[in-house]
Formats: sequence, C-alpha cells, structure tokens
Amino acid sequence: MKLHRDRLTWVVYGQLSVYGFFLGAFGPSQSLLRDIQQTSRTIAGLHGTTMAAGTIIVGFVIPRLLHRFGREKALWGGILTLCVAAVELMFFASIYATLSAALLAGFGGGLLAMTSTRLLLEHHGKNGNRVFIESAAVAALTSAIGTIIVGTLAGTSIDWRLGFVIIILMSIILRFINRTNEGEIHVPDPSGPAKGKLPLKFWLALLATVSSIACEMGTSFWASSLIQTNTGASAANSTFIVTIFFAGMFIGRWVGSVSLQKLSLDNTAFLTLGITVVGYFILWSAHTTPLAYLGLGVIGLGLSVQYPVGVARAVLFAPNLGDVAVGRISIGTGIAVAAGPLLLGFLGDHFGVSRGFLMLPAIIAVAIVLVLLSPTRKLV
Repeated sequence: MKLHRDRLTWVVYGQLSVYGFFLGAFGPSQSLLRDIQQTSRTIAGLHGTTMAAGTIIVGFVIPRLLHRFGREKALWGGILTLCVAAVELMFFASIYATLSAALLAGFGGGLLAMTSTRLLLEHHGKNGNRVFIESAAVAALTSAIGTIIVGTLAGTSIDWRLGFVIIILMSIILRFINRTNEGEIHVPDPSGPAKGKLPLKFWLALLATVSSIACEMGTSFWASSLIQTNTGASAANSTFIVTIFFAGMFIGRWVGSVSLQKLSLDNTAFLTLGITVVGYFILWSAHTTPLAYLGLGVIGLGLSVQYPVGVARAVLFAPNLGDVAVGRISIGTGIAVAAGPLLLGFLGDHFGVSRGFLMLPAIIAVAIVLVLLSPTRKLV
C-alpha cells in the first residue's frame, strides 16, 4: 500500500520535533547544569526522575483526557506545556526551577508522544508502523539539532540556556502553519473512557521497550560525562559529541521505517538490540574522541527503533484497548526515564561512571529475552 503523508501527518511530525528538540537540548545539558548548581550526579539525575514523574502522570490520565478533549487538543496542550518548561529553564537556574521544568516537560512530552502514537497508527492503517518510526526519526533529527545548539552556545560567552527559546519559536511557527485547519469535531463516547485488562504478552513487550528506553535515557544524560572521564574532553565538547548519538538515532529510524517493508517487527528488534550491545562496548572502551564518536553512533543506530518498534509490538496485543495501552506505555516510559539516568548517576557517584555504564548492555540482554517471550508474527 502506497504511503500518503497528509497535512495531519506533517503537523504531528512537527509537534514531535518540538519534543525532540527539548530532549536533545535538555538531556546532555546535565553536565552544564551541574557546573551551575554544584550538585552531585545523583542529584542531577533527579531531572530525569522528575521528567519521568510527568510522563507517569500522563499514563494515568490520558484515557480521560482523550475521552474529554480529543486528540488534537491533547497534542496542542502538550506543546503549550513544553513551552512553559522552556521558559522556566531560560530564566531560572535553581535546582527547584529546573526540576519543575523537567516535570512539565515530562507531562507535555508524554502527552504528545502517547497521543501521536494512537493517532498515527490508527490514521495510517497498514502503513502505521512505518509512519510511526518516521515520526520518531524526525524527533531524533531535532534532538541532534538541540544538542548541537546547546553544545555550541556552551563554548561561547552566550548563556547556553537561551537555546531553549527555539522551542517557543518552533511552536509559534507550527501553530501559524496549522492556523487554517478547522480541527477535529470531538464528541466524547457516552460509555466513558476506555478500560479493560491487558494480556500478559502486552506486559512482556512493554518491559522489553522499557528496558531499551532506560538505556536510551541513561546514554542521553550521562554519555557526555563518560566521554569527559575517558577522553578528557571538556563539558562543552563532550556535550557536543553526544550529537552523534542523536544523529545515529535519526539515521537508524529513517532506515528502519523503510526496512519494515522487508523485516518483521520482531526481527527488527533482535537486529538492532544486537547492534546496541556492540556499540556500548565500543563506547565503554573508548579513550579517544574518534572511538567515542564511533561507539555513540553505533548505539544510536541500535537504539533508534527500539521505542517505536517496541510500542508498535505492544499495541498489537491490545487491538481493542488502544487508549488503555498507551496509558500503560506512558507509565512504563516514565519509569524507564526515571530509572536510567538516576541509577546510572548513582552508580557513577559510587563506582565511577565507566563501571556504571556496564549496566546498560546487561539491560539490553534482558530486553532480547523479553522480545523472545512475546512474539508478534501471528498478530501482523
């Protein structure tokens, strides 16, 4: 079936690009925030935990929000929340202000991600998985841009936090482009929000996805610190280097959206999980900048499709409970976002960031087992 990307699809791509930029700018900035706030890695890791809390809250309320307001209003609500978070980060430097911004970003980004998941998979039918991965590729591209901008500003006399103004500018432009859209006519289902029990294989598929997300967020937050430790790069340069991670994710997702025409969801998951393990060992052993580039690029390629493929696999086990499924996925995502950076920060403080990173390939090994236990070949 030929893929048709209509106006709705492009608008959703744009909305996810706003979230991608925020993640790319915020995640690797943890080393820079530590310099300003004079905090430990464990305390700095609370930014990931707080962002996760916002995403978890989305998981509990999204069935009701979608039932009450519909998908379009939910998406723009997520955009507005991200803009408020960006303003906080630009003008307030205290740990309490940045933690508050992280909470808002987790809620707004989670609302965007989960609502767009339901919309794209349903709107494009058999091409839904391909479009979903494409949307993730767009988010990865803007994540790389966000990291480049923050890293570049950090190396100048300009306050690197001003890079977050782009979040607001992107949102304004996107809203202007969509100004003539009449919007959806949403009528709440009289039977109330979706509810029901999800099968065991859904939970196994979700756990595999959660494992990969934990590794992705841990890498996003602390790879710059590992590179500083192992190669002697400055905070600004090591943050800039993490751009290669997001670039790898963009390339992997774009290629992955095409490869799904030939490979199944399960085989795609196995292949990329294996690539991820190789990438981690390259990065962990890297003591020069070029090798760090290579390791991060390989990790980015490997992790690139784990979230979209994992979500697509999980949703297949809940064909009639989509809103419930994305709610549970949001809760799982939040737990992963919290656990990855916080646990890696804790291990870094007590055993060194280099030893702490050894946890990540072990988590990927667990994800491989979980994919084996939740095959989807009979559901496609």
